[in-house]
Amino acid sequence: MVTNHQQVPYLASQLLSNRFSALDERSRSIFLSRCIQHFIKVRHYVALRETIEFIAFSRPDGTGGIGEKERSIWREGSFGRILEALGSERMRSGRKASTPKELIHSLRDLLLAVMKQRQVPRTSLVTYLPLFSPALIPQDSRQAIQLMVEMTAAGFEPKRQVLHQVMKVLVRKGGMGDREAADKIKQEIERSKEGSMGETAGGDNIEAEDTVPLHLREAKGKGVEGNRDRLEDEELFEGAEGSEGRAIGSPGTTLSHSATSDQPLVIDNPVETAASTIETTSTSLSQLPSRPPLSSRRKLPSRSRRSIIISSSSSDDVYSTTQIFDRSISLAYFAQLRHYLATSTGRRGLGFPQPPFPSSPVAWSALFQSVAYETSAVDYQLLIALLKKLDSLNELSGHASSPPAPTGYIPPRPTLRLRTIVMHSLLIRNRPRELLTLFQSIESRGLPIDATVLDLLVRAMCQLDMDKKALRNLVHYEHLPSLHDPTSLVSLRSPPSPLTPRRPHSVRLDIVPFNTLLSHYNQVSKYQNVYTLFKSLEAKHEVRPDIATISILLDSARYASTAAGRGWGLELEEMGAGPMLGNRSRSKKSLKRGIEQSVVDDKWDGIAAAKRMEKLVWEEIFGGNWQEMELENPLEGRGGVSGWLSNRFSSNRSGSTSFAERVEPPPSWRPFVSTLSPLPPLYPDIYPTDPFLRSLILLTGVHSSIPLIGRIIAWARYSNVQPSRYTLCLALLYIEGDAGIQKDRIDKLRKWLETWLGDGSVPDQEEIAWMRRGGRVKGTPEVR
Repeated sequence: MVTNHQQVPYLASQLLSNRFSALDERSRSIFLSRCIQHFIKVRHYVALRETIEFIAFSRPDGTGGIGEKERSIWREGSFGRILEALGSERMRSGRKASTPKELIHSLRDLLLAVMKQRQVPRTSLVTYLPLFSPALIPQDSRQAIQLMVEMTAAGFEPKRQVLHQVMKVLVRKGGMGDREAADKIKQEIERSKEGSMGETAGGDNIEAEDTVPLHLREAKGKGVEGNRDRLEDEELFEGAEGSEGRAIGSPGTTLSHSATSDQPLVIDNPVETAASTIETTSTSLSQLPSRPPLSSRRKLPSRSRRSIIISSSSSDDVYSTTQIFDRSISLAYFAQLRHYLATSTGRRGLGFPQPPFPSSPVAWSALFQSVAYETSAVDYQLLIALLKKLDSLNELSGHASSPPAPTGYIPPRPTLRLRTIVMHSLLIRNRPRELLTLFQSIESRGLPIDATVLDLLVRAMCQLDMDKKALRNLVHYEHLPSLHDPTSLVSLRSPPSPLTPRRPHSVRLDIVPFNTLLSHYNQVSKYQNVYTLFKSLEAKHEVRPDIATISILLDSARYASTAAGRGWGLELEEMGAGPMLGNRSRSKKSLKRGIEQSVVDDKWDGIAAAKRMEKLVWEEIFGGNWQEMELENPLEGRGGVSGWLSNRFSSNRSGSTSFAERVEPPPSWRPFVSTLSPLPPLYPDIYPTDPFLRSLILLTGVHSSIPLIGRIIAWARYSNVQPSRYTLCLALLYIEGDAGIQKDRIDKLRKWLETWLGDGSVPDQEEIAWMRRGGRVKGTPEVR
């Protein structure tokens, strides 16, 4: 059992042992699957990536990177086990600390490419069903539909669990979701429960937000950076209620709460056959073949069929709760609740409006989440009053000697999840003091506290400038495995205990609430506090930093060094760019405290903050996690004899493709070169994301060599991290504003980006000029 990063090298070394080579192909796949699960569990992403590369580059014909047939995988069942292990992550519902999608999806694509190259037949569902797990299903609605079409064209009828996962993708991102297509998939779920499966219709013409130029997004109702902050908040509460996530098809799984779109998308590009659909980029649900005849359907073993079909005839069927994500239904029911609260007599719930969905704690939590962002239609007073009413009704019903009358509907008792959603809604409505009052009521009731509740508490306290008290609360509740008694941990399924309202050391914290504190310190210009807390995370609080932590540190280092007079960030205020680029004006909190940025000490461990973070990123993260890998900077490619010699003898240089696109091993590839290195990676649980790369671009553009931004973009492609349009615009702004970079190099970079991202995905000169003006519509573009 692997429990920490120090034990990972031993497990990885077993894959190179003679004992592993002596196993048969099925046993090797089982052992590989267990390794993958353990690497995901301890979040050792370096070992996880190198394990999938080990599978991909070990060929059954003995011609792979290792050259040993005894270590390769080639059967469909084996790849099915590995895909299932890759998508098997189970975690506390609603936490952000999960394996990055960029990494998981890259490894998924690499395995599928290897299967195609080795001509592995896909004659059963073992290689299809794992692709519809919450971890592996494509996040783009068109790709999710295309995957379902591909499975249907292969002769496998999509069951309601598969349709359910596709529907979650369609309704996930507010205005970007396809409400109409999701509703039609919902109808197919209802039909499948009755034993009938007909044609499904839907739409594709989905205008991806990142294809809209930045300076036109306001007119189209889109934000410059999209809804990234809102989506991150929504991801905080995704998943079913309970202590762990649910597998695909589990009755405890609920729909994504963020499906509040009132902008259904037009469907006008059907394709006649599924075969032609699979070959195109955009697909449509209307392309799904109709129900195949009984004689042509694939017969599955009874065991496989039982794992696919799960009966759910109870009133708590989560598929029926889909309708509460319809904005009109949710708001109409809340209008009834408002009227009831204004006219309620308080007699055991008589007259409480019957909900338009099957009553269950999961459904009520989803209902509250569906109106979390409806700040104008549902105010905070209504949410608090309704929560109090639910508590009082359940207290009355609990003391009643007889059941309520048939006409008296009693809603379920509010769960911790529902109270957490109300806390989040209060934070959205900028009511931190009411949130603190709700937290005190949770404590007084003796309800078990979890990390999500503490994170919201910290965010509210930071809004009220109570960061010291917030840290004290974290220290009070945090459970340190090396110090505290395991019996002090409290399960979320534990019954309320009013006798112990503030149970110390009862919550195993993750990095999320500490990231909230770090971000607050950054906003109020407490840059030394940022680095001090960062250094104490593992030593004092026993939590590991994640990629969001590093992004916050990059921003803090940029601000600190700029305030200390380093770099050229001070010139940006004259350009009008302000905080959109490297400079930032002092916050109101900083002005109230009298903090002067001109006297900021930016020394972190005796080194300028910007240089300290550059060293951490390039040497300890990139250099440690990808040892012996050197990417070619598209801005610094050399031609002529020197370029030929460089490409000829620099065997580890990688150019234009991501590792997910490389079915062939790179030159001089060796298995587990980083995992088994004498100098193991210090941050194996860090993997690049778009916000991280954006922060690194800003730091590099202000305090380092601007041509290095080309290398950052090369890392984005190699890591399969597709940069947002906002990030690309920032990168090109710095690059095209550097007089030292020749125009032909910039043109080459643009072609390189278009080859990677496609036409129309690279910002044009007008967008860059808009960015240079600081996002203002009018003004004369300036070039430094």
